[in-house]
Amino acid sequence: MYQKSHFNNSHIDPRADNIDFIVGIMHTNRLDLLSKVMPVINSDMVYLLDNSDNGEYFGSCIKPTVPLTYSQGMNWFRKQALKLHCKYMITMHEDIKINEYVWADIKKFASELTGDKWGVVLTNEDCVAIYNTKLLEQQNWDTHLPDYFADTDFFYWAKQKGFDIIQSPIEVYHYRSQTIMSDERKLYFNKITYPLYEQYYVAKTGGKRDHETFDRPFDCLLFK
Repeated sequence: MYQKSHFNNSHIDPRADNIDFIVGIMHTNRLDLLSKVMPVINSDMVYLLDNSDNGEYFGSCIKPTVPLTYSQGMNWFRKQALKLHCKYMITMHEDIKINEYVWADIKKFASELTGDKWGVVLTNEDCVAIYNTKLLEQQNWDTHLPDYFADTDFFYWAKQKGFDIIQSPIEVYHYRSQTIMSDERKLYFNKITYPLYEQYYVAKTGGKRDHETFDRPFDCLLFK
């Protein structure tokens, strides 16, 4: 299903063992911003999913035969992190501004996390997020929520399992919502689908964000 380009950096080996983390990032349509992010993080084990319509990214990346949704992409990163027995997984948006000093702070913060019950560390919401693989072993992203509410759903059920969601003090600048703001069709469809995904989220959790009531999905015994 996936076509993988050759890695430009010979020291980056996607089959490597004994690594603490991988970095997952999805590209959709802001190549100009992504091109500034990649040189900062590219010395680490980076998995870049090129979800652009025309496969425009020119560097080392994974090119799905069809673009993946956000939740599908996150599940793909999760699978790689678990397969490599990582301690944690870092994901980031492509539409952020980051330099080597901020990136070093994020990695240092991640390396100093202890215990099994921290679940996710959020930096400027989920612009840069660190996921404990102890949580990833128990939970994936709901693909019925392809984009919006997917993370809200993931974080809610993580908390229901007793994992902590931690807010990082590190500052990362976000060019907000560039994926949809840079594409009139995506923006149009988002206005239609956003309330539909919210309706699904309410049915699954028993309330809107921060007002959920269920301790199992859909309050149904079919789900744990």
